Amino acid sequence: MKKFLVLGSWFLALNPLFASDFNQKINKIETTYATLPALQAEFIQKTYIPLLEETITRPGRFFYQKGGKIRIEYAADPMTHYVSDGRTLWVVHPKEKRKETYALKDSGLPEEALNFLTELGGLRNYFKVAKGEGQKIVLKSKKKSTYQRLDCVFNKNYLLEDLTIHSRSGNTSRYHFFNIKTPQSLPAKLFGP
Repeated sequence: MKKFLVLGSWFLALNPLFASDFNQKINKIETTYATLPALQAEFIQKTYIPLLEETITRPGRFFYQKGGKIRIEYAADPMTHYVSDGRTLWVVHPKEKRKETYALKDSGLPEEALNFLTELGGLRNYFKVAKGEGQKIVLKSKKKSTYQRLDCVFNKNYLLEDLTIHSRSGNTSRYHFFNIKTPQSLPAKLFGP
């Protein structure tokens, strides 16, 4: 019993250290993304749809430039590219040679998703941030959202490596990012239709 009390006392004494380490990690993630001029990566998206009892896998590429510029290219059918210059969102369907144009603020994307994708920092501004299992960081929107939570895993350079979106509909989408690069800039043509 005495050993248990001593062990329990050590755990309680060390618990603030774990919280401090976690807060430092969140600070480093936010600082990394706040100072990042550009980012590019390849990804594999796997979405499980319980209603169909099916997993859909789609490969793609992701590009980000400071100022809210993003480009997400899905390579599999249907081939779709989501492109934004920070003000306008284009949904491009290359095979059909068709595009849809939206004002970014009127695109229907949740505010925290836009900020997460276009600013990639300030996690605590839009999310309740908690430590998950293992290396996971759990994000829950501070506002009503279409998803329950985001599970994130960041690599040793504090860059997002795995993202799992748990939607309220029951679908789960997992993105695994690889070949992650942080160039100083990317060609401007990437961020226009």
